[in-house]
Amino acid sequence: MVDSEILSILRSRYEDCTLYNPEDRVSACDHLYEIYEKAAVEWFAK
Repeated sequence: MVDSEILSILRSRYEDCTLYNPEDRVSACDHLYEIYEKAAVEWFAK
């Protein structure tokens, strides 16, 4: 439950970043995507 909410928050942060930085999405938001992907892998492994 908590892990799902954390994953949702991380995904939301990444999506917000891409909306606010459409021209420089890769360099501005890449770190957030990496954090989200790592959390998603750990969530699916459970």
